[in-house]
Amino acid sequence: GSITVDVQEGEVKTGTVINFSAKPNYGYVFTGWYIGEECISPDAEFTYIMPNKDVSITAVFAKEKFNVSVISMNSDFANSIVGQYEYLDTITVEANKIDGTEFIAWFCDGEVMGIEDSLTFTVESDITIYAEYFAYGTVEVYSWPTVNASPLGTPLKEKVAGIEVGEKVLDIDPEN
Repeated sequence: GSITVDVQEGEVKTGTVINFSAKPNYGYVFTGWYIGEECISPDAEFTYIMPNKDVSITAVFAKEKFNVSVISMNSDFANSIVGQYEYLDTITVEANKIDGTEFIAWFCDGEVMGIEDSLTFTVESDITIYAEYFAYGTVEVYSWPTVNASPLGTPLKEKVAGIEVGEKVLDIDPEN
């Protein structure tokens, strides 16, 4: 961060009014003005009256904490992370291996952050990252014959084939 003081460093007369101002850099917060371990003011701007002794005043800054959420687009993702992390913390998350699913990608604000099971990122602001999975299931394909009509005049379903979602299907044999 940066600080400004309205007097020159060096010898200052007792009773002199000194104005201090602190401005943190992005990712940091100002925590206070200190003499040794004692906080003499938590305010970024403050006025100090010089006592009849030598003093060394220090501006203290700390890393800002940001909200981080890593969640799944479906409820079966067990490794969710929700919490506060400091600016420039490095976080690595792993996609769960969930039976019947395949990990697709990590997303943030509609953009793909990665397609590998593992994602490492640096905290620079509040962020929500989503893990997207593709769930496998069974799909049944039916034909709607017009010759075998029900008594109400609507077609009856006739099973053509069972197809696993995600399989590449080139031909379907309607006899199976």
